[in-house]
Amino acid sequence: MKLLKLILITSIIFQCTLIALGENGIHANKLILSSDTIKYSTKSKKKIKHKLPQPPTRAQALKDFANNDCMFMKRYSVVERLKHYPFSKAAKIMIVSYPFWYPEEQIHNDNDTTNKIDTITRKEINKSGKFIDSIFPAGLHVRKGILNYSSLKETIYLNQHQINSLTNIIYNTAYKKKNMIYDPGASCFNPRNALVFLDKNGKIFDYLEVCFECQRYSSLSGKISIGTYCNQKYDLLKQSLIGMGIKYGTIETRDYLFTK
Repeated sequence: MKLLKLILITSIIFQCTLIALGENGIHANKLILSSDTIKYSTKSKKKIKHKLPQPPTRAQALKDFANNDCMFMKRYSVVERLKHYPFSKAAKIMIVSYPFWYPEEQIHNDNDTTNKIDTITRKEINKSGKFIDSIFPAGLHVRKGILNYSSLKETIYLNQHQINSLTNIIYNTAYKKKNMIYDPGASCFNPRNALVFLDKNGKIFDYLEVCFECQRYSSLSGKISIGTYCNQKYDLLKQSLIGMGIKYGTIETRDYLFTK
């Protein structure tokens, strides 16, 4: 009888021990799993948070260097700048914008009920009708000192402050260092903006067309330039025009706006 009680007590103690060990093992596994999960998640966050920035490529570094060579130099005062042609002769100065004129454009005719599209050249339009009454969908058109406004998208007469700012960029901006190599621009010329100079009689005596897309310019007389060139010159001029309210040719350059 005593032996039987001893066996029963021993069996109960053994079962309790197994249960206790099992529960501790489960908790231990859960703790290990939880710890691993937190550790992995923390590592992932650190990788994302502390990701190092990629260094600039050689091409980007050269571009940044080339585009950082302009500086203002107080070569000319306001009075001295305005003595340069064409500012010396100008009674008024306009900035205008217009779509670029391709050699041939397809023009929609509103009066044609069949919606036929005619191909018309610049030369043919110049021959048709009087110049002042002609309708030009694109380009800058000046004849005998008279400007045809039909192709213009924006026109602004400059005040004295704007003229001073513009001449400061043209005449007082140059290279930081001598003998710098500059980018002469692309071979194309698609002008959409122009400085138009009027004399005291209101006649246009000269103008300077600028193509920001190709970074080139051309004037009617061949006597006007944008001054000493440096690789930020066109960007400075563009920002100046934007500040004056010119958006076409500076911000907006789409030319497929010939449907009327």
